[in-house]
Amino acid sequence: MPYEGRAGAFWALLGPEVELRHTPYDIPAAIDQLRAGGFDDVDEMFEESLLNPMDPDDVARLFEQGVPS
Repeated sequence: MPYEGRAGAFWALLGPEVELRHTPYDIPAAIDQLRAGGFDDVDEMFEESLLNPMDPDDVARLFEQGVPS
């Protein structure tokens, strides 16, 4: 899931150093492929979050709410 406030794939290239990378891709086509593959709840789980990713600060707040103090 894109938690950087913008669409695309976020990943890390590991070697002697760690390089954070972003790769844009055709999100509507990916959603169509998920639907065609029979993936359950594509609209509810992926469409909104892939097309309109959350702001990173909002994601952090959401996950921190579930952490016991």
